[in-house]
Amino acid sequence: MSANEISERDGYRNLAKYFRLADAIDLNEGMVAYERYYMVMRRIADKYGFTMEQVCAAFCSLSPNSDYWGNLRSTVSVLQGIRECQPDSEIIVSTYGHCKTRALAYARGVKSFTRETKGPKILNFYHNILTPHSQRYVTIDGHMVGIWRDDKVATMKELIIKPSYYDVIAYNVKHLAFRNYMLPQQMQATLWFVRKRLTNTVYDGQYDIFAESNDAWRTARDVETIKPYTKRDQRAIDADLDQRYQQEFSLDATQ
Repeated sequence: MSANEISERDGYRNLAKYFRLADAIDLNEGMVAYERYYMVMRRIADKYGFTMEQVCAAFCSLSPNSDYWGNLRSTVSVLQGIRECQPDSEIIVSTYGHCKTRALAYARGVKSFTRETKGPKILNFYHNILTPHSQRYVTIDGHMVGIWRDDKVATMKELIIKPSYYDVIAYNVKHLAFRNYMLPQQMQATLWFVRKRLTNTVYDGQYDIFAESNDAWRTARDVETIKPYTKRDQRAIDADLDQRYQQEFSLDATQ
């Protein structure tokens, strides 16, 4: 089932229903999530000597199939590798090789992220982080499609959305946000936290000590604790990527 099979009215009702399920933590963290992302990117940019645009472009390019911590480590791996003139082959990231290639090109300034990138989700994600107070952008990912469809079971790959329908969901998220005196990205982040809580998506508690006391989802990270990947991490990363490929192949075979 695609997002297109849900009527716009039913989709909006589902968005509103999930918003009513938001607890105090969902609301508090949703209101500041993108400000925290911006803060972390700013500190990474300052530490490694890159612009915010370069850092955000690298971070977003490395986001497919990455958790937040892995995404951050991959980003600093790319930046440190460039700064130390490492061969590209020695720069280790936790996602796919083509994602690393793009991140390197954007971080080096060889290519423009906003000119090269066509997908609305990753473009909006980039702008939400870079301009966290703008009313123009909202990120619609698989979690948001799941909310639109009221589907807590489907995988991210199953929660597909046609590019032509992205604007429909985005418009309705914005409408719900403005009705509740919120920015669109604040509403999206709040709904995102609600769905992750309801589907029991959790983060590895190993990094709790680095979190702020009011940061239950640990979006604010101490940049000094974000270490680049090393060759010792490569075997575990390869095993994880192999497992993802097998899961995607199995899913394709059943469709």
